[in-house]
This record gives sequence, C-alpha cells and structure tokens, in this order.
Amino acid sequence: MNSPSYDIEEQLPWKVKMYIWLTLLLLFIILPESIARAESKEFAVVNSNDFSQFEKSILKSFEGQTVYSLREIKTGKEITSVLGQKLVSPASVQKLITTYAALKELSGEFKFHTDFVFVEESLQLLIKGYGDPVMTDERLYKAADDLHRAGVRKITKIVLDHGAFIDPKKRTGINPYQAAQTAITLNFNTVNVRGQLVGDKKVFSKTSFSPLEFKPKVTLRDIPGVSFSEADGRVELSLNTTTKLVEDNYAIENPDAYFAEALIGVLKLCGIETPRDYYLSEIDSKFEPLVVSSSKDLASILADMNRYSSNFIAGQVTYQLGKEQEGKMSYERGLRTLSQFIQGQSRILDGSGLNRENRLTASGLSQLISSAMADQALAPDFQASLSKFGRRGTLRTRELSYPGEEKIWAKTGTIDGVSSIAGTMELKDKTLAAFVIITNGQISKSESTAREDFILRSFLAADFGSKH
Repeated sequence: MNSPSYDIEEQLPWKVKMYIWLTLLLLFIILPESIARAESKEFAVVNSNDFSQFEKSILKSFEGQTVYSLREIKTGKEITSVLGQKLVSPASVQKLITTYAALKELSGEFKFHTDFVFVEESLQLLIKGYGDPVMTDERLYKAADDLHRAGVRKITKIVLDHGAFIDPKKRTGINPYQAAQTAITLNFNTVNVRGQLVGDKKVFSKTSFSPLEFKPKVTLRDIPGVSFSEADGRVELSLNTTTKLVEDNYAIENPDAYFAEALIGVLKLCGIETPRDYYLSEIDSKFEPLVVSSSKDLASILADMNRYSSNFIAGQVTYQLGKEQEGKMSYERGLRTLSQFIQGQSRILDGSGLNRENRLTASGLSQLISSAMADQALAPDFQASLSKFGRRGTLRTRELSYPGEEKIWAKTGTIDGVSSIAGTMELKDKTLAAFVIITNGQISKSESTAREDFILRSFLAADFGSKH
C-alpha cells in the first residue's frame, strides 16, 4: 500500500506559518547589517602610534591584494607601508604621473592651439592641429566667426594637416575612453547624442552641436546599430536591441571627417562660402595663421582630466610630452618621458592607467606625489586637480564620514580587477602626507572602496609620533 502524501505547509496552523515568514523576513533584513557591523568591529580604526600591528593585520586580512604607502611630504620619508614595493596595476591614479610630468615639463600656463591659415591668392583655408584635447563646438564656431571678422568671405579649398602626431591612435571601440588620439580633434573625438522615446523609436533633434542649428551626418552614421532618415529638421533613428541611446557619448571613427564637416557647417553659419569636401596634406611652415584658437591653460585641463578621469585628455597630454625637436609628437617618446618621473620598478604603457598591464609600486607613486607637493611652483596646480570627498570630481558622491576627510585631496581609479585612490591628506598632528592605496584582484568595487575608506580613517586617527 502506498503511503499518503502530505503537504507540510498545509498541515501548519496559520499562526505558525506567519511566525516562520516573519522570522525569515527578519533574517534577510537584519543578518546583512549584523555581518557588516561584525566586519567593522573586526577591523576597528587604529589610533595607536605603533602601526606595526596594523600593517600585519592589513597584510593578513586582505591577503596581499591591497597595498598602500603613506609618506611625509616635507621630508619625503615613508611613514608606513604594506607591500609598498610590490608591482601592481594602478588604474587611473596613474594620471598623477601624467599630471606631475606635464606641470614640470610644460608648466600650468601652457596652452594648446589650432592654427587657421588663409591663403588669400588661392582662397584656401589650411588648418594645422597640434593635439588640442579641448577643442569644442563653441571654439570652432568662434574660429569661423573670427575668420569672417578678418574679411574671409569665400573658401575654395579646405586642407587639414594632422601630421603633428607621428603615430596617431585609432579608436578602439565606441566608448568615449576608447576615442582616437589625433592631432586634429573636436569634442574629445566623440559625439553627444540626445533623444526621447517615441513609440518604439527614439527621435533626436540635436546631436553634437547643441548650441547651434547644425547636425553633422557623420556623427550619426558612425554609431553602430543605427539607421536614420531626416525630415523636417529632425533625425529619426531606428535602433537594434543592443544599442543604448538616450543621451550618451560615442567615439567617432574618422576625426578628420568629423572636424571637416563641422568646420564647413560653422563656416556657412558665419556667412562664408565653402566647398563641400576637404583634403589632407602637410602645410608649409612659411604660412602665418590668420586665426589661432587657443585652449584654456594646462592647469585647468589637468583638473578636468583628473576630476572626470578623462583618458582622452591623458593621451593627448602624453603626445605633447613626446614632442621632438622638429615639432613632431610621438606617443612612445611621451611614455618614456612619463617613466622618468616614477621611481622604482615600473612599466608605463599609457598616460591614463587604462591599460591593465601598467605596473608601478605604491611607494614609488607616493614618492612622486610627495615630490610634486614639495615643489612650490607646481604644488597648487597639482593639488587643485584632485577630487574631494562629498564635494567634487570622482569623489563627489562618496563620503568618508570621519573627522578630517575635508583635508583629503585624491584621485581615484577603477578598471576590472583594480581599485585605487591616491593623493594628499593632513594627519592628526597637522603633517601633510602623500598616500597611495591600490587593490588588485577579483574583488567587488564596494569591498575595495570599503578597504580604502578603512585605511584612510586609520591614517586620520593614528598618532604616528616618532614615525616621521
């Protein structure tokens, strides 16, 4: 005879069922919080002047995946470190090397420029680019307006000279951080697309030229997965299921065509007759520019680079650091310049930290930060380029929630498997120090951030006494 089957849940009284469900609910709510509290108690903030036990605790608890270095800026002496000489991938804190090298080699007052030469006899407009990383719609429009004010009314030929870069880099994908690095640039070699959902389609009325009534078609054709048609001054895009477009930036494939089409558009807006096409050729240096479009100063550009972690700006600055005697710029030469500024073992493969094969040590980077801050000529610009907890830059939405956090200036970094933070801070005894904290390994970003915050709180709370 078969035994009868029972549904256990049906056998239980309703009060017992309610008790079980409430218990499970409380467990889901309370247990994670209890674990978090337990973890915070396990790694309580150190406030002793004996940091050796703390160092051992960090090494053991974080299994060698997190390294750090804290260094007094005045003396250059390292106060405390854990695996400070271990080679690690730094992510975007590597931009601090680019920042220091640029300020040291070029100065904070340096400006990029793009030259516009008008040959009156042949009505040719010649444009020479030098890698300006912040050429924008507005500046291009102003250059066109300045040409008109200078008397230019007709152009029969447009020539672009992008030969200042010996080894320009093509885009490696459609994300902004994968943009091409070129001598002639516009809008970080990206296009900004904005739109709204209409039924199953998204309708875009403006693209990159938001202040102007001009929409370069090249920007739309350049976006994968998009077909488009134009009607009544609007651009209607049909999207495939994998293309995300609401408001976003996309790296463009052909910066020369992008710049040329935009230039032709703004010249027309300014009342200058222009040809439809453009040519690429090297421009004779004997020609004097009629209009020079200059960027803001380098100190401000570096602040943008660090606060928004712009890989594009870092790349363009690296080219400028690779300038050779004849005026040409080499990325490889720029990398060699960067390598000269970091002490100890290192492998510098880009100016941004995007390449995960970059290697440096926490002690080497803290030494660089210390050197930058000890140089009174460039320290203000170096520190001003960094972010602040809860206030600006990449730390704007992050809170340390500990006394003294307002005296921390830092650059953060994140790529897959790497999290980092580095900068300057004021210790308990008013000592100004450089710090570097880097985690390598398959660890969640939240856990890596928790480690960084814990170590920073410990630095703020500690009385280092005779350690420095």
